[in-house]
Amino acid sequence: MKSDKTLKELLCLLADSGIPFVVVGGYAAMMHGSSLLTQDIDICAVLSPENITKIRTLLAPYHPIHRGNPKKLALSEFPKDITAINNLYVSTDLGQIDFIRSIGGVGDFERVLKNAVEVTVFGRKCHVISIDDLIAAKIFMKRPHDIATVKQLEWIKKELALKKK
Repeated sequence: MKSDKTLKELLCLLADSGIPFVVVGGYAAMMHGSSLLTQDIDICAVLSPENITKIRTLLAPYHPIHRGNPKKLALSEFPKDITAINNLYVSTDLGQIDFIRSIGGVGDFERVLKNAVEVTVFGRKCHVISIDDLIAAKIFMKRPHDIATVKQLEWIKKELALKKK
């Protein structure tokens, strides 16, 4: 498991890149206050050929490979055709980062960004999926750890509402 320090480095690298993205998944749940841990960073982004080229360049010093590639080729070599990629699952020296075009139960990047919350983490501004959209995405996934996360997020949401009263 990668340490929180290396995931922090990975998030900072991405935040400094200029590639528009929204943090989703387990790391977003942690940013909303969940105590459940995650071993990767999931982001929603537009996976255009231009952005994929930027991602390849950005991650090149950290030996990225696409996890769906049986020969463990470098991200610069796999996938060859970058014109219609839906998701990009990358392992690097800093940890795993998943680039996702569309979030189940929510929608594409523009839809996720519409309700996203801008936060400052590690001295950098970035967007995080809204708690309501994250709950919808986790319910859509139906995995046991997602359901556990939903329970925590719903409790956090209730606590935040009480504090506003």
